[in-house]
Amino acid sequence: MIRAETHENELVNSFRKDFLQGVKRAGGRAVIFSCEGFSGWPFTGYQNSSVVASMLREATTGYDIKIIIYLRRQSEFIESMYAQTIHEGAAISMDEFLEGFVSPKALMYSRIINDFAEKFGRVNVIVRSYHAASRRGILNDFGEIVGVSRLTEFEQERKNPSYSLHAIKIAKRSNLELDLAQKQRLRHALQKVMAKDDSEYFMLLSKAQHDVLTQRYADDNRWIADEYFSGNIETTFPSVSEEASSSSQSTLCHDQVSRLVVELLSWPSGQRNETGLLAGARIALAAYPRLTTILRTILGRN
Repeated sequence: MIRAETHENELVNSFRKDFLQGVKRAGGRAVIFSCEGFSGWPFTGYQNSSVVASMLREATTGYDIKIIIYLRRQSEFIESMYAQTIHEGAAISMDEFLEGFVSPKALMYSRIINDFAEKFGRVNVIVRSYHAASRRGILNDFGEIVGVSRLTEFEQERKNPSYSLHAIKIAKRSNLELDLAQKQRLRHALQKVMAKDDSEYFMLLSKAQHDVLTQRYADDNRWIADEYFSGNIETTFPSVSEEASSSSQSTLCHDQVSRLVVELLSWPSGQRNETGLLAGARIALAAYPRLTTILRTILGRN
């Protein structure tokens, strides 16, 4: 469903079956379905949201449905999606990634909201700010909406740690040299050794790219703020922190490099083919000239 471009009865019937099974298990209580695919295809800015909304409505015919939508500032959303593609083994540039969002329909939130409102009714579409919800905890916010207070009891553990800026750069360069298994190993190592700290701020978009996106969505985001957040656009879509542009100049810690390479070499030799992995690491870390000597020393010892 996430990639659907046209209304497909097979997808409707498949989800209808899953949906009814969930309703049956709930025994008359409310049921929560949460899935990335319900929004459409993120890598083109959810341009197929109308098709997805139509199929979801048909699959849930006869039931009282509420739609909960969290909106994230478009530039930050794109940066997050770009980082995720690097996590998963891609090696594309930000310019290449942005090609998926050139359509005027891409990430136009009023269009996405209206697509669901048309199928489910505007009163049944609940719109939230991702940024405001994050400050209090997404689970806390979601639990309050659906009336499940015990969600606040769960530890909001980071299941998929974000990369630091250096980790993104290393992975992007290394991925060119790696097979799937090696990419997975590198991802595990980088998340363990170079995960993004909560206090770390950086931009993956250039200032020019960010400014273009800000201007493109300004009117639409203003409408969102006026319609759903009492006109408070800074709470809904906060501006980029001034700290974001300065941290990108930070230096890569030698200790992090040492721990990364040790982590990559720590797996039993029978479970790895280190040629591509270490070649990728050499290429990636060569972007940091001062680390060439330490990298050679580390690799030479092993």
